[in-house]
Amino acid sequence: MPAAETEVAQTFGYTVPEWATIPDEALRTVHGDEVLTDGVTLIQTIGHTPGHQSLLVETADGRVIVGGQCAYDTDELTNRCVARDNIHDESLVEAGQQSLDRIMAFGPRRVAIAHDARQWTAPSPGA
Repeated sequence: MPAAETEVAQTFGYTVPEWATIPDEALRTVHGDEVLTDGVTLIQTIGHTPGHQSLLVETADGRVIVGGQCAYDTDELTNRCVARDNIHDESLVEAGQQSLDRIMAFGPRRVAIAHDARQWTAPSPGA
C-alpha cells in the first residue's frame, strides 16, 4: 500500500474503516513505483486518492494496465481528460490528469478500470 494512502485512509470519513485496516504483519508500504516481479510493476497514479496506484503488466500481446479508479470510464482514456468528479479533491485535479497522461504514455494495449465494464483498447495502427 502506498504510504500516502496508508495515512489518509485512517482519517474520519475517508473510507470504510474495515477496508483500510491491514494488520501490520501483512502491510508493505511503497513510495512511488515498485517492480513486484518481472513484467509486473505498481505505478503511482495519484488523483482518485492521494495514494492511488495502478498495475502495469507486460504481456505477450503488449502492455496491460489495471487502472482501478485512475479513470471512472473508458471515455476519459479515449479523450485523455480526467473527470473532475472522480478526483479526491480539487488539490489533486492536476495530479489526476498527469496520472492519466502517464498511463497513456506507457502505450498500453489495454486498460481495465473499476467502474466501466468496457476495457479501453488501443486503436489499431492506421485506424
